[in-house]
Amino acid sequence: MAGHYDERDPMGPMTLEETERFINRALLRENGIWKWVEAAKYPRSISLSNGSRVEGHPMSLLDVPSLAAVTGAPNIRFDFAIHDSIGTRAGGKASQDLYIDLEGVLLDGRSTKRRITLTDPKGQAHFTALGILLSIERILGWDGSPPALGGFYLPETLVPLETAMTRIEQFGIQIRREERDGEPS
Repeated sequence: MAGHYDERDPMGPMTLEETERFINRALLRENGIWKWVEAAKYPRSISLSNGSRVEGHPMSLLDVPSLAAVTGAPNIRFDFAIHDSIGTRAGGKASQDLYIDLEGVLLDGRSTKRRITLTDPKGQAHFTALGILLSIERILGWDGSPPALGGFYLPETLVPLETAMTRIEQFGIQIRREERDGEPS
C-alpha cells in the first residue's frame, strides 16, 4: 500500500508531527517475518496512476499488522510518498490518493496481480474522517445492523468490505480497479 500526500493538501500541525514519527522507524512484514526498519533505508519505487514513479518510505500504521491478521499475507508494508496528486495533475484541488497493490492466488488457483486506487478529491482530512465515521456507524449500529458487541476492533475486521466500498463511493471517493501485468508497483 502507498499513501500519496500532495503538499497542496492542507494538513494540521498535529498530523504533520505524527507523520514524522510514522516515517522514522517503520513496522513491515517481509516473507512472513515482522521487521522494525529505519524507513530511510527501505525506499520503494511506486508507480503512480499517470505512469510516473516516485520514491516512498514505509510508515508505522496499524493497517500493517491488522491486514496481516485478516489476510495472513507474508508481505505487507504501507509507504508514504510526496508528489502531485491525481487531483492536482488534473488541474483541480489536491486529492488524497491511496494505491493498494495485491499479488496472490485466487480461490480457483490462478495467480493474479491487481491494483486498487482510491482517490478522495476532498483530501487527506476527509479521507481519514470518513474511515472513522464508518467505524462509528458500525459500532453503534447506525449502518442498519445491530450494534457491535463490546471489545477491541480493527477497522479491517469491523466494517464488511462491500459495505465500506459502497459507503466511501457515496462520499465521493473514486475507486479504480485494474489487473496488472509484470511486477506489482
